[in-house]
Amino acid sequence: MEGFIKTTNNFHHHSRDAKRDAKNTRDRQRLAPFEGQKVAFRATFLRTGWRTSGTCGRTALFQRLRMDDGRPVCDHVWIQFDEVENPEVLTDANLGKELAFEGVPYRYFCESGRRVYAAKYGIGHVTLKAGAHHTVD
Repeated sequence: MEGFIKTTNNFHHHSRDAKRDAKNTRDRQRLAPFEGQKVAFRATFLRTGWRTSGTCGRTALFQRLRMDDGRPVCDHVWIQFDEVENPEVLTDANLGKELAFEGVPYRYFCESGRRVYAAKYGIGHVTLKAGAHHTVD
């Protein structure tokens, strides 16, 4: 995975909570030492959605992302369905459940026009662990 970098064009980057988003971007820097390596995570599966700019497609929102050993990473992360090896796990039956998964952190750049305004970290090459979940209160 060395040198694995993505870019995305976000022409409508308007946040309902800019401070939370900025903190989440800073928190995702915790993924930097693991860039390109397969890592075990846990997070609560909240919902699916569609990305309509940049790299378009179906996405899944995970909240309270942490390392498998419990170390917190960030508030949330959106994962592209095409990055998930077994997306059939992302069903309504698993909404609100904490899911265990393995994935590979990567760095990507957000740009508007020709200007890069953020370098962030995402998670790709995701494999959800079947049956490794519980309901979060």
